[in-house]
Amino acid sequence: MDAKALELYKQYLIERLGLIFDEEAIDSKEYDNKMRKYIKFLPPKKEEKVTPNSEEKIEIVSEEMPADSKEEKVSKEPGIVRYNGIHYIEYPDGSRKPLSYNIDYIDHFKYGFALVKKDGKYNFIDTEGKIISGEWFDYIYDFHGGFAKIFKNGRKYNLIDTQGKLLFEEWFDFIADFHDGFARVRKDGEHYDEYNLIDTQGKLLFEEWFDYVGNFEDGFATVKNGRKYNLIDTQGKLISEEWFDSIGYFRDGFAIVTRYGRCNLIDTQGKLISKKWFNDVDSFIDGFAKVKEDGKYNFIDTEGKIISKEWFDYIDSFIDGFAKVKKDGKYNFIDTQGKLISKEWYDFIDDFVDGYAFVTQFNREKGDHNYIDKQGKLVADGMFGRIEFFKKYNIFLAMTVKGVFYITDTDGNMILLNNWITEHDVRKGMVKSYPNFFDIAGTVKC
Repeated sequence: MDAKALELYKQYLIERLGLIFDEEAIDSKEYDNKMRKYIKFLPPKKEEKVTPNSEEKIEIVSEEMPADSKEEKVSKEPGIVRYNGIHYIEYPDGSRKPLSYNIDYIDHFKYGFALVKKDGKYNFIDTEGKIISGEWFDYIYDFHGGFAKIFKNGRKYNLIDTQGKLLFEEWFDFIADFHDGFARVRKDGEHYDEYNLIDTQGKLLFEEWFDYVGNFEDGFATVKNGRKYNLIDTQGKLISEEWFDSIGYFRDGFAIVTRYGRCNLIDTQGKLISKKWFNDVDSFIDGFAKVKEDGKYNFIDTEGKIISKEWFDYIDSFIDGFAKVKKDGKYNFIDTQGKLISKEWYDFIDDFVDGYAFVTQFNREKGDHNYIDKQGKLVADGMFGRIEFFKKYNIFLAMTVKGVFYITDTDGNMILLNNWITEHDVRKGMVKSYPNFFDIAGTVKC
């Protein structure tokens, strides 16, 4: 500390805390470094007099963690102060309790425990100042989920609970944090590292050790033996008698597996969905999974049934019960039974919006554009140079390539117009001169 800060700090100790000032301790570099985390500089309050040479005020912050800490704040945690060479626990009510033993270092309290160091070894104390473990360790990590990771003797790992009790008799080469009630552990095997899972009681999930074990996701974890993979449940049971070249996590009750470069899906019982293996398989979306074979695409359902007799150059996912398909450069839709909705194939086709899909058939002489409904029927005969759908009025406005304008309802009833109109024109009633125009419910619209 510089002389200015030291003088203010002395005044604070004496006037605010009533402490005995230990100049030797305060002035020492070691104590200065240890106290730095408890001190912050604040601008002086308006009602307080500040000496002309003082631009900053020093305040001890021991009741809580720094405001900019990314860790979650814990309310009413005690603080730590030291004077006359003794460490004290300072409680939120202002009372203090001295530590009856000497330590080299003490961290702030977090979740009811403070890390302490003595003679190069670490332990925790609780808010009463009690050292929680009779054994000191090479290092201790913070508590997470009621357990703290420790290591000693050449970086061997274990866990202790909040009572300081070791969770395992065996020490491991690595322990991960708990995930869904289990933590991955690793030890040196005869040839390679070996992995297992332990629960919060310190019990190993399997008698067998694996070449790799993943974390649980939706009740299942990936395991590896050699170059083959399987899945296990939380009881440590393998879900399949067969091992695979790769295996994914379950999505909507199914996981993708590979074997000899071919793909399939299994359910949570380890049963293969399809007797047939494919070049590629996607996850299920709304009950259907894309499959690929010899460069062509199809769908299978959750029973493993291929839904269409026809295979396509491209397929999109189902949206509102229809999937876009492509074949020989042309587009169509299939329903969930695999049936094409239209005999006509188009150069471009958009997704269904409000029950209609915009389609394009390139033909400059006759027109390119129209809409189809979910039965694959064109909303108006022929193709147009331009066509727009106004959902609010259940009408389409169309223009032929020769500049002839039409208005048509959703039943395909077409009426000739004198010119192109806009939605604004419709709102103003400019088409009321066409009394035979009806909306989809059969009510006179214009």
